[in-house]
Amino acid sequence: VACDEFGETVRRMQRVLLRLGLVDSERVVLLKGRAAAEVDASDEVLVAELLYRGFFNELSPAAAAAVCSCLVAADMEKIKRPQTPLPALQPPLATLREVATEVARVY
Repeated sequence: VACDEFGETVRRMQRVLLRLGLVDSERVVLLKGRAAAEVDASDEVLVAELLYRGFFNELSPAAAAAVCSCLVAADMEKIKRPQTPLPALQPPLATLREVATEVARVY
């Protein structure tokens, strides 16, 4: 039974990777998948998706750092009430939320 559950879990994971373009139909890891594999401080798939969409290209270094801080918050439960982002950060944070929602739908 445990082997069947594990096999089904692996098949679901493979479907997600294929749908998001991290592997091809032969299950070969693509460049986007390799980029995701290099990420270890956040959601690998979300970060790879943001990178491949060019999300960070137009952000200032300060804005990129601010957005990245959202991706590595280790314990969100400690944050009682998040501060309102600066006006300049509202568009990139909205895009971050949109991409995260799209990625989550595939899962």
